[in-house]
Amino acid sequence: MTSNVSDFSNHLFSAPDNAHFLFKNWGEEYVVYNNLSGETHLLQQESGELLSFIHKRPMHYQDLLSKLSSSFEVITPEDAENYLGHSLKLFHELSLIKSTPVSDSQA
Repeated sequence: MTSNVSDFSNHLFSAPDNAHFLFKNWGEEYVVYNNLSGETHLLQQESGELLSFIHKRPMHYQDLLSKLSSSFEVITPEDAENYLGHSLKLFHELSLIKSTPVSDSQA
């Protein structure tokens, strides 16, 4: 999976099956514990909140982009897309999310 926006635009992002994550927010940082891997991850506030959104309910790329743009001040649309693409790629590599391709009619 690359951080190219077109790779993400028709995907639904959700928590991995059988996963239970523990989130702790300390101001500008999140600590996330993954029960499946036993790993703990330190994330910036924005990344922690994005991951938390995905774990609360499955979300499409455009929904995440809208949430990111509205939740965080002083971010350009291009910066939001780059940040989201990078974050989704990292989350996927760390097995913190799963992505499911959806057809245009499902998105």
